[in-house]
Amino acid sequence: MLITGILLIGFVIISGCIKETEDTPSGTPVSKIPTSPPVEKISEISGTGTVKFLDLEGGFYGLISDNGEHYDPINLSKEFQVDGLRVRFDARKRENMASFHMWGTIIEIINIDRIEK
Repeated sequence: MLITGILLIGFVIISGCIKETEDTPSGTPVSKIPTSPPVEKISEISGTGTVKFLDLEGGFYGLISDNGEHYDPINLSKEFQVDGLRVRFDARKRENMASFHMWGTIIEIINIDRIEK
C-alpha cells in the first residue's frame, strides 16, 4: 500500500513536469511557447523648431525643436526641406525604427506648418 502511494505521488510529480508539445510536419515534437504580438510604443510630440540641413551620411534634413531636441523626420515633404525654415509640427516618435543618420529621435510627421515671420 505504501509503495502504491509513493508511485502515485511520483507519477503526479512527473506529470506536472511534462511540457505540452505540438507535432511539426516532420513529426518532431516541439514545445509550445506562449508569445504575444510586439507592442509599438507610440509617443506623440508637438512643438516648434527649425529645419536644419545636416551634411552627414550623404545629407538629410532634421528638425531642432526650440527646447533643443533633435528629430530625424522620415517623411518631411520637399516644400519643408529648407534650411533655416521655422515650423510648428505634430509628430509621432518611431521607436521601432533605426536610421543610419545616427542623429536625433526618428519621427513621423503628422502635421507641419510654416511659421511666418
